[in-house]
Amino acid sequence: MKRCDIYDATHVESKYARGKVHRIASKWGIDGRHLAKPSEGGFGCVTEDGQRISMWDAFGYYQEVKQQPVMSTWVVYDHPRDFPDKFVARRHDIYRGDQEPHASEEHLAADTLKELRDRIIRLNPNLSRLNRFPDDDRNIVEVWL
Repeated sequence: MKRCDIYDATHVESKYARGKVHRIASKWGIDGRHLAKPSEGGFGCVTEDGQRISMWDAFGYYQEVKQQPVMSTWVVYDHPRDFPDKFVARRHDIYRGDQEPHASEEHLAADTLKELRDRIIRLNPNLSRLNRFPDDDRNIVEVWL
């Protein structure tokens, strides 16, 4: 995590519990880039565990730095429910220390499997295609690593 101002903060450290940071659930007293003055009630945040940490109680604000994936895969689906007329490839990212891949928002869609494969290869010619495993969901056609 990197130290930052409250505008971009995802976590807060209370001056009463130094060394322990809490994830921010909501913020108050912030209007655009303007912070409310003490006479206006000040500013602060509410953490996910329900603590209300005011501007006077905060020791520091921090922003979670998203780590880069160690590897990405593309899973190809045959006409999934959200694209019933298409073949779709969805990117899944694997992060250091995680057991399971995380689905990303990135996807490709095409009318034919050949067209979709061509797009995947153009995106990254170093990927290799693996056939689906018997236990995979029936809509999965293949995976590209």
